[in-house]
Amino acid sequence: MATAVGIANIALNNLGDRTITAFSDKTAQATSCSNRFSDVVNQVLRSHPWNCMTKRATLAKYDLTPVYLYDYAYVLPSDALRVVSLKEEEDYDYAWRIEVVDEGGTDKLALVTDASSANIRYIRKYIGGTNHDVANSGIDLFD
Repeated sequence: MATAVGIANIALNNLGDRTITAFSDKTAQATSCSNRFSDVVNQVLRSHPWNCMTKRATLAKYDLTPVYLYDYAYVLPSDALRVVSLKEEEDYDYAWRIEVVDEGGTDKLALVTDASSANIRYIRKYIGGTNHDVANSGIDLFD
């Protein structure tokens, strides 16, 4: 199975640099890899609806109405990288977008739509550890 350090070492080898044994090594390579690894993994996760990182949620409404076009704005989960789909109770697909809304003078990212309830599938952030479906998928995501 690929490990986080193993993946980082592939990148270092591709750059012609020295490899590391752990992200905690006292080297510039380890520090750079440690600082960027989660960001790079999350960028890759955003690019495709990976089954092992897909999660479902019912969203809460913001207490505001979008400026135009849509009737409702919903709070996105804090671990959401990318929304894959939106369903209302009767499983009907509604048009939706992720936009910035103004909540009391503060800009917030929100899902805006005409759906009166919002059940989403989304790709969640990689935060290290085992926040993915190892048991059911049979894969190990960098751990």
